[in-house]
This record gives sequence, C-alpha cells and structure tokens, in this order.
Amino acid sequence: MARLGVARQGVAGTGDWQAPGFEPPAPTQGVERPGKAWRGTAGAPPIDQKETEVDDETPFKASREDGRSDRRVIYDLAVDADPDTIFTYDDLLAALSAGTDRQITRAHVYPAVSAANKALLDDRKRYLTVVAKHGYRVIHAHEHHGAALVKKERANGLLKRGIDLLKNVRLDELDAAQRTLHEGQLMIMAGLHQAIQESDRRHKRTDELIQGLLDSNRQIQERLDHLESGGDA
Repeated sequence: MARLGVARQGVAGTGDWQAPGFEPPAPTQGVERPGKAWRGTAGAPPIDQKETEVDDETPFKASREDGRSDRRVIYDLAVDADPDTIFTYDDLLAALSAGTDRQITRAHVYPAVSAANKALLDDRKRYLTVVAKHGYRVIHAHEHHGAALVKKERANGLLKRGIDLLKNVRLDELDAAQRTLHEGQLMIMAGLHQAIQESDRRHKRTDELIQGLLDSNRQIQERLDHLESGGDA
C-alpha cells in the first residue's frame, strides 16, 4: 500500500523495486537537507563519503570593501578620461588590487576592461584600446571607425573558421537528421559570408571613388592657391 507524501527510489541502474513494508538503508548520496545543497553522483557509487555542501546561511561577502566589481573599478577609473589618456598595466593592476585580498594579475585586466568598455561606450561614447606591452588608451572619436573595422575583420575570420568546420566533416558519421541540420547551417553561414564579401567589394569601390574625388579636389585647390599667389598657370 502506497504511503501518502513519501516517494522512494531504488538503486540507480539496477532496476530494484521496493515492496510494501520494505525499509531501505539510509542513503549515502542525493540527500536534501534544510539550508544546504549537496551534489551526489547519480547512477554511480560514491568515491568517498565526503559531502560537498553549500550552506545557505553563509552571507554573501563582496571581494572589495566598497562592493565594486572589476568592471566597475575600470569604469570609474576611465569614465572622465580625455582621449589619448593612457592607463598602464601597473595603473590598472593597482586599481583592481585596491580594497581586495584577491591576487590580481594581468589575466584579470582584459576581461575587466572588455566589460567596462561596453558601459563606457553606452554612457560616455568612449573606448579603451590596447597599447601593445604598455596598457590601454582612450581613443578619439575619429578612431572609432578604424577600431570597428578591426573587429569586423576578426568577426569575418571567425565566420570563415566556422564555415571550414562545417565543410570539413565526416558526413558518413551523421544520421539523416544531423546531416540535414548540418547542411542547412552550412548554407546559411556560407550565404552570409558571401553577402559580406560582396558588400565589402562594393564599399571598397565606393571608398576608392570618394578618395579619387578628394585627391582631385585637393589638386585643384592647390592649383588655385598657386595661381592666386601669382604663380604661373
């Protein structure tokens, strides 16, 4: 006869069932305890009897005295900086190390700056770019164009690598559904890559045309300036 409100599970992977009145031994894994989370090993015997516990009663403790994240530290450091301001790695490491017992290294700098850049762009229209082996610099407004093109080229490269991964696969190891999905994704990504390349070619032709007009106008202006100054025609 089933007992109301009680559910028991047999030993995983053995197909055991529990007859009425059967009382199994106390479980050694998967036990839920009030205020604690314990991760067991489903379907396998425990390697040892040690518990991995997370006590819900332990209060959250910020890594810094003021509660700021690494992203916020870099944001606060650069938020009012003018273009061409350089923050050396020593500056950034010192800022990230202040008020925390964590061991801060160069490995913490890039993710912190990357996260801060998103907020700096949104709030201040400013951006930090890498100065090789030195640190980061706040770029001018006219440099955003070049920085965007660099990221675009990186994205194109990653897209091309993804296409190569899809092209170079052992199709005989895929079932029908996997193969259909695979080939469909390849068509989508290849089409996107082709469209980007065609757009780049059009933009390049337009840029060359504009540059030619600018050069022609410059030459005409130089000629006019020369004539106005009394030079020979």
